[in-house]
Amino acid sequence: MVVIRPYRPADLAAVSEVCLRTGHAGQDARPFYPDRDLLPDVFVRPYLAAEPELSFVADDAGRAVGYLVGTASTAGFVAWWRAEWLPRLTRRHPSWPPAAGSAAGPAAGPAAGSVDWPR
Repeated sequence: MVVIRPYRPADLAAVSEVCLRTGHAGQDARPFYPDRDLLPDVFVRPYLAAEPELSFVADDAGRAVGYLVGTASTAGFVAWWRAEWLPRLTRRHPSWPPAAGSAAGPAAGPAAGSVDWPR
């Protein structure tokens, strides 16, 4: 039975794996991202580091098989992300963010600041 419970630091590897295996429009992103840490470092690990008390996992028999992360203050999180997380991210992944026009670059997705909601 799957239960929702608070995130624990021991869940980091499993949560990162879920992020990677669902990071390509809900499908496995591993064929597209040879750096297995990039997607989790961009999309889930910052939340786990900044506000672990607002992070939860779907636990199936002791293993995290899904996650839910959030922030109490978007503006505060963005300020922290820019000041604290982004410098670490760019040191760990020197080729990120990708260049405009590359397959994974800004030209490949919605314009900066926009949200492309499904219809």
